[in-house]
Amino acid sequence: MRRASAGLLLNRTIDAASALAWGLVTDVVPADALVPAAEAAARRIAASPVATMRNAKRLVWGDIAAIEAALEQERLRFIEAIVGSDARQGVERFLQTFTSYPDDED
Repeated sequence: MRRASAGLLLNRTIDAASALAWGLVTDVVPADALVPAAEAAARRIAASPVATMRNAKRLVWGDIAAIEAALEQERLRFIEAIVGSDARQGVERFLQTFTSYPDDED
């Protein structure tokens, strides 16, 4: 974002290799391959399920802070699930089904 902002605000020109290295573009092609490459990308996007593309765009362009907060909530709920009494009881029941391990039978 800083590099892109500096380029825009300071009217800087950068070469294609720098734009690619900085993540400002996703691909660099020769000038004569530009239209076919753009058409191929457009066809690939158009062939994708609309709902999937909509959700992907929301994730990419959405509120990063909200995404991070949701991931943190998911992490906390996961921790609660694995350290709670239900998880312990489940592990205990699972372990009770084994009277010996395959290596013990030798």
